[in-house]
Amino acid sequence: MTYNRLTMDDLVNIRRRDTNQKASVNIGDLIKVTLDKQEVIGIVLQVDDKTMKLQNARGEIKWVSLYVIYEILQYNNKKGDTHVNKKKNHTDKKRETKN
Repeated sequence: MTYNRLTMDDLVNIRRRDTNQKASVNIGDLIKVTLDKQEVIGIVLQVDDKTMKLQNARGEIKWVSLYVIYEILQYNNKKGDTHVNKKKNHTDKKRETKN
């Protein structure tokens, strides 16, 4: 296990309370967070009860409070399906029975 040092910015961002509602994010989501008129785009690597760990395109790790203004740009889709509730169509398959 590797440990990353927290920067002063991380400590400030962890204690941040920009909203009363907790962010509803999952590991693997691509999100955009607004911090002090600056936008941070990153992938959620870890979610705790009050914080989340983000990695940006340059590989930098940032810890941020869950009580921030955010936008989900893309949900984590483990299967790679574009439609989450896609129903399978089995009408063209013939059922074979053994005699």
